[in-house]
Amino acid sequence: MAEKKDSLSFLMLILTVLIIIQSGVVALLVLEVFIPQRDRAAVTEEVFSFSGSAMRIDPGGDIWGFMADNGIQYLPLNLPPGVVLFSGQRVDVTAVMADLSIIRTSGIPIRIIRLTTPASDDFSLTDTRWILDSTVASDSFSSPHTGGRVTLILCQNGTFYGMGPANPYAGRYTSGGQAITFSWVEATTRSGSNELKDTEKQYISTLRDTRSFAIRDQSLLLMDENNRTLLTYREDGVFT
Repeated sequence: MAEKKDSLSFLMLILTVLIIIQSGVVALLVLEVFIPQRDRAAVTEEVFSFSGSAMRIDPGGDIWGFMADNGIQYLPLNLPPGVVLFSGQRVDVTAVMADLSIIRTSGIPIRIIRLTTPASDDFSLTDTRWILDSTVASDSFSSPHTGGRVTLILCQNGTFYGMGPANPYAGRYTSGGQAITFSWVEATTRSGSNELKDTEKQYISTLRDTRSFAIRDQSLLLMDENNRTLLTYREDGVFT
């Protein structure tokens, strides 16, 4: 008797499944009802890449966008203010779509995962973002606070700024030919552990000892009065 009931239940299940399959839309509704929201596979953000050019969206400010080679304009929402770009600069971007409900007339909003600006042949001492690679005391410099990205950007008006081992810093410099000197080098904030502060003091002191520079193989070398290399930077072309 139990076997007959089991057989009947199985047949009813088969008939129900067949009816649902034939119903098409009904099947979708049934699945929507019976699969709990918490058990549905989450839709992962789709990562995409494109090549294009940087473009200044705000002529009087520092809001940048990208024009892809296929003509689509994108607006990065997480571009750090320290990234140095120029109009027409080639970029390779890996990103995900941002909240598309945010209506932007200046482009499709995206969040950058990786931004690469291919190294150019005409980079110069000024208006280039330099990343510290090594110091006179260390062949490989790394700051635990900034992830090793101690930066230096020299502006054409004689000022410079960057991120030190612990804090942002700024100052003035003078240059002529291969000579260069740094003055009024100060950290703009006072945070970090004693170890980081000591590292930062040493870095700033080394900048003050600089008397000349050289650019070789896309690297900036700052040297003392005896032409001993004190600090070595590389041209920054990657933001992640």
